[in-house]
Amino acid sequence: MKDPLIVSIAAVSGVGKTSVTNCLLNRLDGARALYFDDYEFKGVLR
Repeated sequence: MKDPLIVSIAAVSGVGKTSVTNCLLNRLDGARALYFDDYEFKGVLR
């Protein structure tokens, strides 16, 4: 089994992070995405 490849994408709002992520998801077999906005952190106010 191959070691996983982890790609981190970070940038300011509105520059296409989601578009790049979607492109990678479509091109890489078995790719998964984790979005920072999907997590809640205890003790951190939003």
